[in-house]
Amino acid sequence: MRLMPALVLGLAVIGCATAEVQRLDLRDPRLPVEARRWLADAEDEVAIAWARMDDSRATLARLEEYREQQLGRLEQLRTGPAKAEGEAAARALGSYADARVRLGELELESFKIELELARTRLNQARAETAVRYDLKIYELQPIISEVELLRNEVADSERRMEEVRTQFEEKAAMAWKAYSQYVSKGGTSNALWSAP
Repeated sequence: MRLMPALVLGLAVIGCATAEVQRLDLRDPRLPVEARRWLADAEDEVAIAWARMDDSRATLARLEEYREQQLGRLEQLRTGPAKAEGEAAARALGSYADARVRLGELELESFKIELELARTRLNQARAETAVRYDLKIYELQPIISEVELLRNEVADSERRMEEVRTQFEEKAAMAWKAYSQYVSKGGTSNALWSAP
């Protein structure tokens, strides 16, 4: 337990080190073309990560709305000639919708970490460029350590997402099998017409 305060302090120092890196002007004549391209690529990486995170946030909102609508539509499966099969299908489809939302939540979390990684890599590019071309001196090791830490977090997040994606696919197969059984027993075949 004694390592925890040291870890927090270490991360705070790393965070301070990357926060102090100044932006470099891509038109600075002291920078060669290769350095400008590298910085521009790092800035583009941040913009792309922002866009992916925003898209993921919007997708998650649509998934949550769809799940709420779907839960309402699933009620009609529980009535009619194939009640038992309808009940099973409604449970399976509800679980499927929940799993899809959970996957969307994990995707958003992953994109947030990727954005933080892109920002930190931009700081690293700025710091290394400033040091390489004698514009300013930075302690690079804390920045490099933070980039590595975030890369590991991204990899962990991707592993968790793959596990949840596998569970989601299993739930999807079970849901459609249950729905097919419901329809084959005379249940309403148009209960799920509205889809995202």
